[in-house]
Amino acid sequence: MNQTLFIGVLSLVHGQALSLAGWALSKPAQFQTPEDITITLGSIIKHPDRDEYAWSFSDDTFLVHAQADPRTLDPVLAPLVAAGLLTQADLDATAGKIVSFAGSMHTILEVMPQVLSGSVKVYETMKADGWFPDTVTE
Repeated sequence: MNQTLFIGVLSLVHGQALSLAGWALSKPAQFQTPEDITITLGSIIKHPDRDEYAWSFSDDTFLVHAQADPRTLDPVLAPLVAAGLLTQADLDATAGKIVSFAGSMHTILEVMPQVLSGSVKVYETMKADGWFPDTVTE
């Protein structure tokens, strides 16, 4: 559908790590080179008035590499387990999806823990919450 989606992250560093880990599902570290132009899956934005960050990503499908490490997302999802937002069972289920999706096209939402899909927002919702204030030009 090529729609931009957003999900809140704990911090700028957490968002960047999540975006890098998402890309590593498509191109594991052993296949990455210094010449790679793309190294992340999406970008991180900051709310203009609050100390909040969100991961911005496309709902397009991407190739989950045949040799993707099923535990790639564990380190970036672990803080959500510590906060009680996810469980170890969610991490295990995500790893299982990565194994079953290896070598095929999927959206990042299909890969992520199901419980997080309820936290996904669209541009209009983010704009209404003040993430994209109108720019005034003179």
